[in-house]
Amino acid sequence: MTDSLYEEDPTYIIETQKAAAGAKVILFEIDMSRAGIDTRFLFTPHIDGTTPITWNGDVYTPVEMKATGFDYNSEGKLPNPSISFSNVFDAFSDLNVLYDDMIGMEVIRTITFENYLDGGSTPDTDAHLPKDMYRINKKLAENGLYVEYQL
Repeated sequence: MTDSLYEEDPTYIIETQKAAAGAKVILFEIDMSRAGIDTRFLFTPHIDGTTPITWNGDVYTPVEMKATGFDYNSEGKLPNPSISFSNVFDAFSDLNVLYDDMIGMEVIRTITFENYLDGGSTPDTDAHLPKDMYRINKKLAENGLYVEYQL
């Protein structure tokens, strides 16, 4: 079994270019198992900002966030992404204190489309682009408004 429909069927690239697939949806997961706890934080920077997204039976909470640097280029340089989250309620500050600035936690980015979400017109948990998997390398910034990490 492969990681995504893209690997099984190259025509998936064509499908992603059709309007029928719906809007692109980006899902993030932080896996806390390296800290010895069986917890995954699931979230999305979904545009409407208030409605949770359900995919593969998991609920992704919309949060104020920014993720940059995931793009590959033809120069052979690997991506050097960073991700920042709203810290208005100190949630990420608390996690930083408890878990050594989150260093080493796995961050998984999944891109799928609206129609493939649970409750979409054609729900399909295999319909996603290859997952991007990174680890948090360091905390770049932290204040009362946001926390930023380099992956």
